[in-house]
Amino acid sequence: MADENQNRLIASINYSKSIAKETLVYKRDSWDKIEHFSMLFMFIASLGLFMYISIDSFLRSDFSTGTISLLPAIWIGVSAVFMNKMVKVEGKSILRNKEDVMNTLKYFYDDVTFGASEEDIIRDISTSGWFNSGRVITVLLNNNMVYFHKISLGRGGAMLPFYGPFDYTKAQEMAEHFKDIQATQPETI
Repeated sequence: MADENQNRLIASINYSKSIAKETLVYKRDSWDKIEHFSMLFMFIASLGLFMYISIDSFLRSDFSTGTISLLPAIWIGVSAVFMNKMVKVEGKSILRNKEDVMNTLKYFYDDVTFGASEEDIIRDISTSGWFNSGRVITVLLNNNMVYFHKISLGRGGAMLPFYGPFDYTKAQEMAEHFKDIQATQPETI
């Protein structure tokens, strides 16, 4: 899997809560909670700022500025919704699902370094480079259900919340490919 420095930057997953809520839930220590609160504050502050500019512009009958400033506010809201949302797919057996998930990850990323755990969590962590963002792909397996999630990383392993819709779309693509693999291959495991 990824090295220890990468694992330290990415919070562990609360498996049971994530399955119950069908959204990725992290185990957080006190520092993670402060970081999470800071990100939430940034989200709310930027959303409030763009909404204020937009409403103020509409009140002054400056519709072009109001419309342009409304677009980032909408994007922030949509990103917040999709940031931790998982794509749920019905699979076959647990062993077959693991094998097909690993084949799916290899299909989308040739540099994938995934690891499986006893809790049926498969993760791929890739840090950012000079000209590309990093990623964390998390797949949860629960009986015959499979949950896909992807989030992009910026410099220093920071999660990029504004990529939420793109990451969710990529998770949907992975889920579709997973379903295609399961539909085309005979049951062997």
